[in-house]
Amino acid sequence: MNLLKSIKIILAIWLSLGFAMVAPGLSFGAEVDIYGEGVVTEDELVVYLYADLQVDHLFSYGIKLGYNPDELTVIDVSKDVDPIPYTLNETKWYLGNDSASYRNNPDPDFTTPGEVILIGGKLDPADPEQGVSRGTRIFIGMITFQAADGEMPLNPLFSLSYARGAGTSAYKNFVRLDDQVPQVLDGTDVSFGSVIILPQGDADGNGSVTPRDLNATKSNIGNANAPCYMDCDGNGTITPRDISCVKTKI
Repeated sequence: MNLLKSIKIILAIWLSLGFAMVAPGLSFGAEVDIYGEGVVTEDELVVYLYADLQVDHLFSYGIKLGYNPDELTVIDVSKDVDPIPYTLNETKWYLGNDSASYRNNPDPDFTTPGEVILIGGKLDPADPEQGVSRGTRIFIGMITFQAADGEMPLNPLFSLSYARGAGTSAYKNFVRLDDQVPQVLDGTDVSFGSVIILPQGDADGNGSVTPRDLNATKSNIGNANAPCYMDCDGNGTITPRDISCVKTKI
């Protein structure tokens, strides 16, 4: 690819990420599914956000996680976790090359109580058409909460939506490149699922830690793609030690 072509593609992509007028994408059902998984302990609640992509060449995302500030307080938000927990995907979101001063994506914004905003994308000057390819459980971010009043709520409520606007505004949250043309996915091409919160060690996902979780944990040893609530000891992987941990919680 020649330099002029690369520059044109980069400019087109970055214009589409802001307030430029871009032709809306065709709707064939949800191409991007956003959802969350969370694990609750006595002291903290950690939510992991993921994307399932049915399309290639995704260049940007914009996600808002809503929560009840009367119940929870954000103590940390990270989009750069190494190793990335509970996913087979390596880090995918970056801007520029290794020496670029703008390589890291924008910091998460949680200055407004009740919402966490995560905005990011991928732009590799060596291959500006690449973006992020289709796949499942593509890591977006990790949000850590503490109880606002000292007691962790039993059933905290969360919501997922666009970072800016409602999917129909001038701001474009999700943009991909289709044959070198920026295509906006905001609208029917993006779906927001639920955030599942379960106790740590609840390997079968039934809402409580029981003897059945021993077998579920055993069958997932070594599974790097397992949900976070299967990881009873919270070390980022499913190992035989998690079986011992489950026994202490039954």
